[in-house]
Amino acid sequence: MMNDRIKIGLAFFGIYIVWGTTFLAISFALKGFPPFILSGLRFSIAGILLFAYAILKGGKVWKLADWKRSGMVGLLVLTGGTGLLTWGEQYVSSTEACTIEAAGPLLFIAADRKNWSFYFSNKTIIAGLLTGFAGVILFLSGSLLSSATGQTELKTGGIIAIIIATCCWVSGSLLVKKDHAQKRCQCPDCTAINRCRGILSVHIRDQK
Repeated sequence: MMNDRIKIGLAFFGIYIVWGTTFLAISFALKGFPPFILSGLRFSIAGILLFAYAILKGGKVWKLADWKRSGMVGLLVLTGGTGLLTWGEQYVSSTEACTIEAAGPLLFIAADRKNWSFYFSNKTIIAGLLTGFAGVILFLSGSLLSSATGQTELKTGGIIAIIIATCCWVSGSLLVKKDHAQKRCQCPDCTAINRCRGILSVHIRDQK
């Protein structure tokens, strides 16, 4: 069994390297693909693999109730979250996109009212959130001021899209948290289902 230090190290590796480089990868991939088609291709591969794995493991992937619930998560996280993020990166840098998304934890805590007593009784959490949010505001204000004339409106549109994407991610994450707490649907079954729903919606969105 891995000790806690190794687990923490792997978790930070996932955040800094795997999650962090996603924004850079999107910026390069946008040179050859439209934003929603790009997102659709990504999740088509992930969805097929996860769905096949869930079936092989004997997962209950055909329950209508799970499709309805996980389908909503797919719409929020994949179409709204990643889809709008990818669209927004047409007009902002990957660094700016990543910085905006960093406001997600603050939005999550603001929306997770049931746990406010825990969050706001911990001074370390409060200090970290305030410092991080202040950094996001300072970075974005400087970014907009440095934009060339005529590009500010496009960049502002991209920033707004990514902020909405972050809100979608937070909403989807809260639904997942609630489902796990109530043991409604377990991974990888519902992960595969929400990928499938998200795949369909991003492909449809790009055809409009």
